[in-house]
Amino acid sequence: MHFCPKFNFTIRHCSHYSTLRKLPKLRKIPNYHRPQAILQAQQALIEYLYCTRSLPFTYAENISNNSLFSLSELISKVEFSPQNFSRSFPRFLRYHPIDEFDFFFESIGIPYLGNQGGREELRGEIDELFGVLKRVFVDCGGKSLVEGNVDAWCKICRKVKFFYDLGCEKEALVELISSRLGILVEIPEEVLVKKFEFFSGMGASKEDIGLVLLRWPVILSYDLESPVFSVEGFLTSIGLSSTKLDSISWEFPFVLGKNKLKNLRCLLRAIDLHEWFFEKIMNGDHHLSAGVNNGSLDDAVENEFKKGLGKIKSRREHRGTMQRLNFLLGIGFGQNLVTIKVLSGLHGSRAQLQERFNLLLNLGIKYPNLCKIVYCRVKALNQNPAMLEEKVNYLQFGLGCSLQYLDVYPGFLCFNLENRIKPRCAIHQWLFEKGLVRRKYRITSMISPSEKTIIARLYNIHPAIPKQWLENPSRFSSESLEQE
Repeated sequence: MHFCPKFNFTIRHCSHYSTLRKLPKLRKIPNYHRPQAILQAQQALIEYLYCTRSLPFTYAENISNNSLFSLSELISKVEFSPQNFSRSFPRFLRYHPIDEFDFFFESIGIPYLGNQGGREELRGEIDELFGVLKRVFVDCGGKSLVEGNVDAWCKICRKVKFFYDLGCEKEALVELISSRLGILVEIPEEVLVKKFEFFSGMGASKEDIGLVLLRWPVILSYDLESPVFSVEGFLTSIGLSSTKLDSISWEFPFVLGKNKLKNLRCLLRAIDLHEWFFEKIMNGDHHLSAGVNNGSLDDAVENEFKKGLGKIKSRREHRGTMQRLNFLLGIGFGQNLVTIKVLSGLHGSRAQLQERFNLLLNLGIKYPNLCKIVYCRVKALNQNPAMLEEKVNYLQFGLGCSLQYLDVYPGFLCFNLENRIKPRCAIHQWLFEKGLVRRKYRITSMISPSEKTIIARLYNIHPAIPKQWLENPSRFSSESLEQE
C-alpha cells in the first residue's frame, strides 16, 4: 500500500503561512542535538502509529516524515537530555495519546494549526472545514484513522485539499464534505487534475475552476480527452451566429474540420473565444464542455485531409509526420487541407515545435496571432528558439516596432537576421540620414525584395552605392553609423 503522491498546487495563504509557521525553536534542546532529537522522535512516532494505533507501516512512516510542525510541538513538551530522550519520548507517547488526525492532515499538506503563534488568521476557516471532515470520520464509525479505513480517508482528504488549494470558498467545501462524499470516494485524483488542466488551458482562474467543478460535479464524469468532434458543429452548438461562423471560417480557416476534445481549449484560444466560452460554463452551460459529435458536417473536409496526409506519408522523409500533426492539432488546428499544407512545410520534433511556439507566446505574441503566423508563414517555426528571440527583440528594440507589426508582416521572422534584415535596414537608414532619400522605407520594402531589386534601387539613388554595398556592407551597420 503506497501513500498517495502530493498534488503540485500551491496552498492558498502559502506566502503568509510560510512567514508565520516556522518550526518551533525547541529552545530546550541545544542546536547540535536538535537533528538527532527530531530523528529519534520520528522513529518513536512511526512505532507508536504502527504498533499502538495500528496504522499500516507505510502510512505511519509517511505521517511521521511529513508532520514536522506537529511533531516539533510534541517534542517541546518533553524534557530533553541526550542520554534519555530516545526513551523518554516513546514513554511520553504511551501516557499522552495523540490525535493522529492532526499529524495526518499536516502530512498530506493541510496547513498546520497547532498552538504556536499565527493560528488566529487561519483558525476559523481551517478549523471549521476540517472539523466537519473529522465529524464525517466519526459518523462513518471511525474514531481513529484505521477504524475509518485510512486508505479511503487519505484519498478523501487529498481531494478536499485539492479544492481548498484551488481557492474554493469554505461554505462550498463544507457542503462537499457533508453532502457529496460519494464524489470524493468515486472520482480518481488524476481525473481532478485533468479537469483542472482542461479548464486552466482556457485561461480560467483556479478559483473559478474549483467553483465550476463543485457546482457541477457531473463534469468530472465527462470524457474531455478522447472524443472526436466537429469544430463547425461545436461552434454552432455553443450559440455562434452564421455571420460569426463565416467570419471564423475566413479569418481562421485552419481550425475547421475535426479535432479531439482534449484540444478544444487551444482551439478556443486560437479563435479568441476561450474566456467567453468558460463564462458560459460558469453560467450553467457546463454540458457544452462535452463537445458535439456532428462528424457528418465534415465528411468532405475529412476525406480531403486524409488524402493529403496519405501523400505526405508516402514520401521518404515522412518520419515524424504524426508528431508534427499532433502538435498542430494540439495548438488548435483542425483536420483540413490548410493544416496539411502547413504540415508539409514544418520541421522538427513535436517537443521542439512546442518549445518554439511557447517562446513566441512568452515574448508577448498573442495566441490567435501566433496561430495565424504559423498558418501564413510556417517557416517561422522551423528556427531555433535563440534566433527567434533575437528577431523579435530586434523588431521591437532595434526597429522600434510593436509585436502587432507581425500581424501585418509575419514574413519578418523568416529572413536571416545578420545577412539580410540588419544590413538592409542599416543601409536604408544611412540613405535617409545622408539625405539621399526623402522618406523612410517601410520594413517590408527593405526586407522582402530580391537582392537584384535592392541593387537596382540603390543604383537609381546613386550609381556608386551598389559597389560600396557589395564590397563592404558592414560600413552601413548601425555601429558604423554611430561612429560617423
